[in-house]
Amino acid sequence: MLTGFSGKVDTEAWHHRRKSFVLPAFSVNAYAGASHRKSDSPHPVLHQQLRKLRDGICEKKDLPIYLVVGGNTLDEMARYLPQSLTELRRISGFGDTKIEQYGQPFLDVILSYCKEHNLESHIEEKTPKRERKKKVKSEPAKKKGGSHAESFRQHKEGKSISEIAKERNLAVSTIEGHLAKFVANGSISIHDLISREKFVLIEAALKDFDGTSTAPVKAKLGDGFSFGEIRLAMAALGIEQHRSSD
Repeated sequence: MLTGFSGKVDTEAWHHRRKSFVLPAFSVNAYAGASHRKSDSPHPVLHQQLRKLRDGICEKKDLPIYLVVGGNTLDEMARYLPQSLTELRRISGFGDTKIEQYGQPFLDVILSYCKEHNLESHIEEKTPKRERKKKVKSEPAKKKGGSHAESFRQHKEGKSISEIAKERNLAVSTIEGHLAKFVANGSISIHDLISREKFVLIEAALKDFDGTSTAPVKAKLGDGFSFGEIRLAMAALGIEQHRSSD
């Protein structure tokens, strides 16, 4: 609006230019490195080079500066002069993802500066940053029947029912229940678990079994027989126990 004046004030011309003035179009990258805060870096030239690199990446990719590296990260790089990607990983703001995306360009600038000025790393002076705890994957849940299969596996190794129960910290009756499944499908011979003599006696006692309680069968056989042995024999004979509907 002032370009039309040649030293002489022309009010009419000024109002005419004012009415016809159009603001020129210009673009502003709100994400680029607009931050130029003062830094007390021991290597201000390096700090400026790193900031220039950061701003260039932000402008090229249209990213806010915090998604590349922030001011504190620039300060630490210029102060501690990391000499490898491993050392750069110790700088605040550099995790595995940023190391992979931007680590090498920043490291190249630092190495070039250090070589020119015969400087070494001071990363050992830096207080270790607090790392995020990685989530520990929980062990996958055991498949249904896995406990039965483990008892079966140990039986195949030659261990007795009591030995399996002790090693697995389970009751003997629980192991007998596991193995009964494999007796029923023929994977285990009943005579591997019960002597032939005992099996014959249990089979005879089961002739009067009413399908509900095994207590009368146990009473008939006496203390030399366990409920587990009776259940194993029932599995071998295909006899199922069911609850009374009373």
